[in-house]
This record gives sequence, C-alpha cells and structure tokens, in this order.
Amino acid sequence: SLVFPVMLLAMTAMGGGIGAGAASAVARALGARRPLEAARVAEHALLLAVAIGVAFGAAMYFVAEPLFHAMGGRGAVLA
Repeated sequence: SLVFPVMLLAMTAMGGGIGAGAASAVARALGARRPLEAARVAEHALLLAVAIGVAFGAAMYFVAEPLFHAMGGRGAVLA
C-alpha cells in the first residue's frame, strides 16, 4: 500500500518521539512528587501531538496525490 510508509513515519514521530519524551518527563515529575507538573506535561504533550497531527494532515491534503504518484501510484489507486 502506498499509504503505509507515510503513516509509519507519522506514527513513529508521534508515538516514539513525543510519547517517549512525555513519558520520561511525567515519570521524573511524579518521582519528584510533583503531580501538578506531571499533569501539565501530559496535557502539553497531548496538545503538541494534536497540533502536529493536524498540521501533518493538512500538509498531506495538499501533497498526497503528487507524493503517491511519485511513489508509483497510477490510475484507480489515486482516485
């Protein structure tokens, strides 16, 4: 499928990068007995993930067809 590489990139960036960083920051805040800071970190991580997801989706709206065409998509695959 042509969508798999693009989705894999998006999922890796979101889950791997933001998720690992946020989990580490939340764990450090909880270990320091600062639950309010941990909640703020989690909230900001969620907002960041949503913002990046919306930006990525908007970008893909405009570049999906040329990108998939460059990846070898033809005919009904691009419809």
